[in-house]
Amino acid sequence: MRTALIVVDVQNDFCEGGALAVPRASRAIANIKDLIARSRFTLTVHTRDFHPPDHISFAANHKGGQPFTSIKHDSLGTIDLWPYVVSKGTNASEEAYSGFGTAASPTELDSLLRQHAIERVVVVGLAYDYCVAATARDAALLGFKTVILEDCSAGVSPDPASTRQQLTQQGVLHSSWSHFCDC
Repeated sequence: MRTALIVVDVQNDFCEGGALAVPRASRAIANIKDLIARSRFTLTVHTRDFHPPDHISFAANHKGGQPFTSIKHDSLGTIDLWPYVVSKGTNASEEAYSGFGTAASPTELDSLLRQHAIERVVVVGLAYDYCVAATARDAALLGFKTVILEDCSAGVSPDPASTRQQLTQQGVLHSSWSHFCDC
């Protein structure tokens, strides 16, 4: 089966000591390195989180907005506010956790996977409960067989059970890289 590895947002801001550090990121990154070294994928893609300074998700762009809180937005519903500009959502008026972007501002990821006749995607990276989950959810919705390798991902939340349950209901499988041997 033609399989792509999608490495989501492994970048300095999300590592321990970074502006938006994800707990246990270094362990996930070490496992990702082992996975890449020991596995064969048809295609490996890395995503990068990139927001312009006037992006909708930054607390400073909302009067009275506080970092790490949520607000109601007129057209987008609830959005989370973040305290720093970290280098994916390049449209300042949209939130875009997914490597696939949004309906209004899609990235080239879907067309790249289809260009390589990918049937299955394996999603790993940072942070499990935000960008990894959104990327996996969109991959499943787009018809790709989708697997998240939990030991190659780390989340902000100490208890990812509700995220895992939602993803499972949407057809996303969960495994560990040591048990995922069909790469």
